[in-house]
Amino acid sequence: MRLNSTLTFIFLFVSAALSGPLREKDQSWVPNLVKKSTNGASDDINYNPLLAGAYWEETNGTFNFATATFKVPVSSGQDGSYGMMVGIDGITCESWFTAGISCNVIDGRTNQCDVWSEWSDNKLYYSELIAPGDVLRAALNVADGARSGVAILENLTNGQTVLQPYNAPQPLCGRIAMWGVGINQANASIPFDTVTIEDAMAYGPSSPRTYKAAGARKMEFSQENKVVRASVDTEESSIIIKRLQ
Repeated sequence: MRLNSTLTFIFLFVSAALSGPLREKDQSWVPNLVKKSTNGASDDINYNPLLAGAYWEETNGTFNFATATFKVPVSSGQDGSYGMMVGIDGITCESWFTAGISCNVIDGRTNQCDVWSEWSDNKLYYSELIAPGDVLRAALNVADGARSGVAILENLTNGQTVLQPYNAPQPLCGRIAMWGVGINQANASIPFDTVTIEDAMAYGPSSPRTYKAAGARKMEFSQENKVVRASVDTEESSIIIKRLQ
């Protein structure tokens, strides 16, 4: 059921202060995309050193809701840090609203994860909400006027839920819905083999259309020499990111 954007948002969770390598290295994943030639192909693909996934870009005011489900891998391949996220705007809009999970991988296993939400530079962490193997559903609901909203974070494994309200001086554009996986440094090791984002969906206040992963533009991890480091496939409401190197 679609959430009403005029809901009264109640803050149910006070985030604890988090120290350590994950928070120190973590950052926002809303970089500008660089277009890669598709040689006339209809399926637009972009490359980016920090973010892989899929996104829709429409006219202003198209999106006021976006959601996805993430499962935290127990084993994740190479050591490093990464995050899984759903977002509205960024890329070609100065404001953005995102939520997701950030994880550290040590000795090939997921060692520490945190759930977070962010409206532009206001990023909040929720420690002890997620553990390796858990499933998180994240949803972003933007209120009328695009200057306020709520991040809804549900751990479907243990039943914990956080509702985090936001008020911002800079409104969202409502023209981009995005789902992806981010790494912290260009050309750093990709600390996962395969990540699947499920139930990716977005919609807006006036359009009857529901946007899913299938048909969205793709973003692929790429080095400066445009060598693709991770492939992206979309199926219905799923996005599959696979490490290639």
